[in-house]
Amino acid sequence: MRPDSPVFLAISLAPWGRKPALPGFTLDHRMLVVPNEASDNVSLVSLESLSVVGHVELPPNSRPWQAKVIPGSNPALAYVTNTRFSGDASTSTRESSTVSVIDISRRQVVREIRVGAGANGVTVDQRGRRGYVVNMRSDTVSVIDIARHEVIASLPVGRAPAFAKLSRDLDGRLLVVTNLHDASVTVIDTQRLEVLYTMPVGDAGRNDTYPEWGAGDTTGVAITEDGVAYLTNYRSHSLAVLDLSTRRLRRLDSPIRFPFFVEVERREHLVLFSSGIEKKFALLDARTEKWLGVYPSDGTMVPEGRGQLINLWMTDPANDRLTAILPCGLAGISADWDRNMVTKFM
Repeated sequence: MRPDSPVFLAISLAPWGRKPALPGFTLDHRMLVVPNEASDNVSLVSLESLSVVGHVELPPNSRPWQAKVIPGSNPALAYVTNTRFSGDASTSTRESSTVSVIDISRRQVVREIRVGAGANGVTVDQRGRRGYVVNMRSDTVSVIDIARHEVIASLPVGRAPAFAKLSRDLDGRLLVVTNLHDASVTVIDTQRLEVLYTMPVGDAGRNDTYPEWGAGDTTGVAITEDGVAYLTNYRSHSLAVLDLSTRRLRRLDSPIRFPFFVEVERREHLVLFSSGIEKKFALLDARTEKWLGVYPSDGTMVPEGRGQLINLWMTDPANDRLTAILPCGLAGISADWDRNMVTKFM
């Protein structure tokens, strides 16, 4: 096989890592920090050696969900949210949860930050000054001063918030939070630490299929460089586009059912939507809003054209592994580390 031939790759996290959740890249995109929901630990996966190079143990019953590496931290630190979910997220504890601060090189937890209940999504601004943790069971966002690793504010949002993303300016002026149960988005001014507005996006309170997180619809969010937020409505099988400057919201037809997560590839202006139920992902051209294709997550068909410029890394929780679709083969990994992107198939 030629070194530039397309490759589907699988890296087992078992027996130490079970039910991997949403990973975060180190800043050089050469390693993934992978929270393992069912084994209460974090796997460190090298994309250079294509292997697990270490684990970090977390407190019992942490049920970690998302990892985010902090820009500018030395040594490199990552925040990992501990959901403490038990069964259905909507019936889990409403007691405070934590964010684990992990020293990646020392492979250990160096601090625990107490946040709201059901800590789920986490994001950090590009300067590494503030972190934002979405608390699904207390309907809040915890704002963290990264220099002190302390919560400085708690902001109310919609019911059962799931994920959050910052606008792409260096300070992240706007924070967009998806509210699962309310099927809405809340937009926060991060300078004044106040909610600007909340608007409906999907169908509130839906509870028909796959109720692991409880009732609701709106899950994923990703933001382009020019301030356009793409959103997924999991149960109504739809997508939404929000212009953050004009507050104009519109819907897109989704070529896949149960779209759960979304990511933006900024250099090529591509938007990726993923569905774990259908085991597919779809690529959208953000400039023309034309669909470039729908592809299976098992690598039996790979993107062409501009889609070849993405190395897509995915967690496969049912099989305790990390997988990747590499359109340009193994040689394409080291050719441009920044082409690596990650999604969660739920």
